[in-house]
Parts: sequence; C-alpha cells; structure tokens
Amino acid sequence: MTVCDVLQVLGRWLIQKGIVYIPKTTSEARMVENFDVFGWELSEEDMEVLDGMTTEEARGKFLDGYRVGCIRGTEVGEEMVRDVTVG
Repeated sequence: MTVCDVLQVLGRWLIQKGIVYIPKTTSEARMVENFDVFGWELSEEDMEVLDGMTTEEARGKFLDGYRVGCIRGTEVGEEMVRDVTVG
C-alpha cells in the first residue's frame, strides 16, 4: 500500500462506514489522490481507532446534516435516507 494522507484515510473510513465520500478540489493532482481510496482498506483496528475519535453525539450531528444534504431539493423519502445512512 502507498503512503496515504489524512484526507485519504478519512475518506476510506467514510466509505467503510457506508457513508458517501465526495471530496472537493480543483487541483488535478488532488483529484487523483482523492480517488485513491478504493484500492485498499483500513484494518479493523484502524477503524476502531478512528471510531474512537468521535462520540455518538457528534456522529449523530454529522448524519443529521448528511441526511439534509441527501434530501435537499429531491423527492427522496426519509425512510430511504435512513437506510442509506444507517449501515
């Protein structure tokens, strides 16, 4: 595995948690780096360490904002959003 930067690790953590990862950049080099989160996985131990860096309350606030972002301007029902955000 190549050396990853912090954003790649966090992007991979989001993917493994079942949360959509949509990085933003205008730099072509960063686009390539951002895409390099699919050829590897974080270990269970790494996932547990990252999970421990936040609280259930903070995760809940993040998921609340994520749900709002998912349904803003769409016809998507709340049940579908819940299914997507609750792994």
